[in-house]
Amino acid sequence: MTDQGGACLVFDASGARRLICNVHYATPTRQGTLYVWHFLTHAEYDRNDWKDICC
Repeated sequence: MTDQGGACLVFDASGARRLICNVHYATPTRQGTLYVWHFLTHAEYDRNDWKDICC
């Protein structure tokens, strides 16, 4: 499962974890980049502390 969380993408990773990423998509003159911000348990994710960097 993938979800949009403001400027971040949230992936439901295996082992009951969430992967919080920011994606800079590729353009004709630049390669794309995936930035990993957090790799959280579901309990940590539910506290919403990560949302400060994604809004």
